[in-house]
Amino acid sequence: MAQRKTGDTPQLPVKVPGVALPAVKPRAEMSKREKLDANADRGLDVTWEILNLPVAFDNLKLLREQREVALASISEQRRVEEEERRRRSKPSRRHPMGARA
Repeated sequence: MAQRKTGDTPQLPVKVPGVALPAVKPRAEMSKREKLDANADRGLDVTWEILNLPVAFDNLKLLREQREVALASISEQRRVEEEERRRRSKPSRRHPMGARA
């Protein structure tokens, strides 16, 4: 893989001959949920690209962006983990004998 220079734009996946890409529905035909899912997937890809750029202390704009993306990712991960813990710790609403309470 070629090394990037400081300030280079992250490269997005490119078409590779012989490698099939999944079919993508035109955005105009997508439901709101499909659009949100596509945006989230794209956001995760962009986040990954930003965080995998070399840290360049002489490029303060990029450094700030990497810091913000890293902090937002950590914050979101902690929120998701807390929600999962909360769900696991909730007592079941079912009666022990199978009848609903």
